[in-house]
Amino acid sequence: MPAVVINSQNYADYSYIIPYIRYCAEDRYHTLWKLEERSINDYEFIFITEGTGQFEIDSKVYNIKANDLILIKPDILHRGKSVTLPFTFLCIHFDLFISRVINTKEIRKSFLYESIPSRPVEYHRAVLDFPEYTCVNNSSYIQQLLKRIIHENEKKPSGYNTIIKSLFIDVVFNLFRQKSGIQFQNAAVPEIQAIIDYIKMNYMHSIKLSDIASHIHLQPSYISSLFKRHTGRTVTDFIKMHRIAVAKGLLLETDRKIDDIAYSAGFYDMHHFSKVFKEYEGLTPSQYRMIKMNIKWK
Repeated sequence: MPAVVINSQNYADYSYIIPYIRYCAEDRYHTLWKLEERSINDYEFIFITEGTGQFEIDSKVYNIKANDLILIKPDILHRGKSVTLPFTFLCIHFDLFISRVINTKEIRKSFLYESIPSRPVEYHRAVLDFPEYTCVNNSSYIQQLLKRIIHENEKKPSGYNTIIKSLFIDVVFNLFRQKSGIQFQNAAVPEIQAIIDYIKMNYMHSIKLSDIASHIHLQPSYISSLFKRHTGRTVTDFIKMHRIAVAKGLLLETDRKIDDIAYSAGFYDMHHFSKVFKEYEGLTPSQYRMIKMNIKWK
């Protein structure tokens, strides 16, 4: 069967996508981890959940941290190692197979109501066109899906194989949506965007739920449940994530002192800043600056 390229522009044009999961696991290391140079004959997702490390893929070097995703493609030389400990990641070895293209409005409309294939389905091996390195925006959701896949595979309850396939398709589609800049959930709820806009305008100040509620004229309890339902995160979590994103930019793009960056990003003291930064990035602000600016592959 000829291979077909699937990417962020055409992934929704295939009526059936079947993943084949060969192996999945969560790996934890409290001592130096090193992957010697190798190549594999399938795809592998590696999602970092704790610590920092480096990967060299086809002579390109990536410094990685928590919430980063590495895609190893078939027959490509690669190697890796941990930099800070503990170092934890989720990994899945897989292949993808896809069916016919939905290339007309008539076929697309009929497919929406199709419960079983109207004719025999011919599958083709998919060539996955996705970046080797990605910083995942909706990281908590992707991490949850990957952990569920690993849990289903470990416990093997009835129907686990079908569940794993559906979860993995959810992973792939969410990654493609992110790459395309599509945010369906937030775009459908203007209140969510209003909350995000307020946070981005006021992150450098103390933000209370009551402040947001007063600004957009909604009850605090309603805002809290609405935001969690549509983003998978709490309002407090999003505020921290945005402040960390601002701080990361200042750490790499300026030579300002770290305590100055902490206050500029909305943190009330250095201890709080370092604690939250390490919680989300797996290392301290000074370690992050050093690794991103100075570390070379050895």
